[in-house]
Amino acid sequence: MRGWPCPRVRPICKNTGRSRSRRWCSIWRSRMPARFCRSVMDAFLLIKRSAFPPLYTQMLKMYRLLAKEVRRGCGFCRFVVCWKQQEAPVRARERMLDMQTITAAEMKQAEQQADARGLRFRDMMYNAGAAACRAVQAQAPDAKLVAVFAGPGNNGGDGYVAAGLLAAMGASVMVVQVGGHPRSEVSAQQLAGLQRFHVPVCPLYGLNAIQTRFIRDADVVIDAVYGTGFHGELTGEAREAADLIASCRGQVWAMDIPTGLECDSGRAAEGAVQADVTLAFHMAKPAHVLPQSAPLCGQVQVVDIGITAALQTPAQP
Repeated sequence: MRGWPCPRVRPICKNTGRSRSRRWCSIWRSRMPARFCRSVMDAFLLIKRSAFPPLYTQMLKMYRLLAKEVRRGCGFCRFVVCWKQQEAPVRARERMLDMQTITAAEMKQAEQQADARGLRFRDMMYNAGAAACRAVQAQAPDAKLVAVFAGPGNNGGDGYVAAGLLAAMGASVMVVQVGGHPRSEVSAQQLAGLQRFHVPVCPLYGLNAIQTRFIRDADVVIDAVYGTGFHGELTGEAREAADLIASCRGQVWAMDIPTGLECDSGRAAEGAVQADVTLAFHMAKPAHVLPQSAPLCGQVQVVDIGITAALQTPAQP
């Protein structure tokens, strides 16, 4: 395996004769969590970060044109996968497909209704950041170095809140601004609140070698660049931030939805972030369960940010 991009890979195990629908894919000695998939091509899409990027692009084009040829071509690739017969992942996938979802427009409407009933936008943002902090503390208690990529929208404001609370818990936190300063007043207030925690905030294009090393060695990387409002392609700073996140060795946690995924259609832009854990705020989104985008979301955890309780109260005059 000399010369392969990832030093931790191992060749694919031999097929034991079982049908692909009866097997699931787990990443062997890779930092990504075990996942299941229905075909060799699904396995290729899951571990694309360990493969040669031009090969991934070519195989994706082939997949869209002729799936049979893609499966034949995948036989010549040496993947980091082991095929096993196990029913639990199949049942887990069925439960995930049955998960109740909400679109981006419906989520925005729910936030507006909650705001009309007394739960302000800043409170929802704080609740989202606090939920992310609690989840990281519970599932990664040994995380000492945390890097937060914050975008200019409200998703970045969630990241600012999580960064401040994690710093208050004793973690070494650094915030990377992607796309400039916050556009909304609520996010700007959360950014100003980081000063009391002495959290360094660095623009993406202003990172030095020491700061870049901190990011790549971080135990937890929080992706708060784009949320449910993303559409199109990743360009400029957003694409560079996604590439930098892909080079990190720590766990990648996405706030609401990984950067580069369209919420409703599940379409993944080129270079979209591969998350290990995705925290879905209020309810799961279609991109969390659609077959083409669910692998990029990793483990989806739905967290409450107060909207459910607020919608049960009468609207304020």
